[in-house]
Amino acid sequence: MPLDASLYVLHVRPREGVPGCVDFLEDNTATGTPGEPIYTAYKDPAADVITLADSLSDATLGTHTIAPPPVPNASSNPKHRLVALESPRLDVSLRNPGSFSWTWEMEWEETKFVWSREAHSLIGAERGYTLSVSRRPDPNFPVVVYAPRKKGGGSIQVFDYNLDPPRAPPSQRKKSSLASLAVNEIAVTDASPAALNGYRDRCLKLLEDRALLYLLLVASSPSTVPAVASLAERVKRERYKVSGEEVRLFVDDDGAEAGESVSGKGKKRQSFAAPPTTLKIYLSRIDMGELLPNHRSSLPARPPKPPIRPPINFDEPAPPSGATGGRTKHPPPRPERPPAQGGGKLKRHPSEGQGAETAAQGEPEGGAGWKSWLLGGGK
Repeated sequence: MPLDASLYVLHVRPREGVPGCVDFLEDNTATGTPGEPIYTAYKDPAADVITLADSLSDATLGTHTIAPPPVPNASSNPKHRLVALESPRLDVSLRNPGSFSWTWEMEWEETKFVWSREAHSLIGAERGYTLSVSRRPDPNFPVVVYAPRKKGGGSIQVFDYNLDPPRAPPSQRKKSSLASLAVNEIAVTDASPAALNGYRDRCLKLLEDRALLYLLLVASSPSTVPAVASLAERVKRERYKVSGEEVRLFVDDDGAEAGESVSGKGKKRQSFAAPPTTLKIYLSRIDMGELLPNHRSSLPARPPKPPIRPPINFDEPAPPSGATGGRTKHPPPRPERPPAQGGGKLKRHPSEGQGAETAAQGEPEGGAGWKSWLLGGGK
């Protein structure tokens, strides 16, 4: 009886009366019905070949034999076995590394497997054969366990949950480990109403992802150009109605055919008489004006660089000292001294500077003489 009823189990039973023939039966312990042979393995002693066949159709599934020597006329190595699978044809090498323990190694779909003999039961320390995935230097994990019986035969348990175990995310992202979940470019090839409804639903579904920065609607034919323009407006309007988010529209109309140049008032401009044959509209969450090919930058022009100083010619005589090329040097004007501010210094009266005669006379009528000024405290 298997340890876990949910595992896939095959019972190995030697066929009675036929030496060298073994049948593999499915475990029907849960239903109680006898199992039927699914696979049959028989050995040819003369050729030393073991063949595995389907019991229902007798189709050969594979053979097991000693691998032929790599060099002609050389003896074969019994520690190198060859498993030849059929439908499709594939050879799997089984090698014994020559260690002290019973170990056989093989590779399958770029994965290394190891057959080893280990104790599979805690009662009696019975030994079985385990097929494990090699993960050096990490420990191996088993995928198949064969437990033999004392009276012949045994059981094979397949750990299907270990065939594709969950792996830890890589520490460093590589190009091989990155995959695009959805393409943000939608090419509109059908302008029918039913097709436009499908394009609209797809755009709204993609815009639900907050990591998506922009969508690109492409019209590659003149008949789909109006459909793409109306589709972009429709998606923008419905996105705002559902989530309140307003996406921006950026148009790349490089497919417009320019007409003849029309001269205006001192300028020449191009008239786009014909509608564009192709059109690209970006529904973006970010400003993409600078990424478009027909974008004109609004940044101011850079100021001109200062002139480069001419090289010095040492062959020419140096100008005399004080000569400035015919110009007379004037000393720089002296800065004016600022007026004195009020402080601990004496104040100058307005009457100072008048004649002695005027100063000796008394105060003029209606005037403020120096005496009254002095008695008044210099006010």
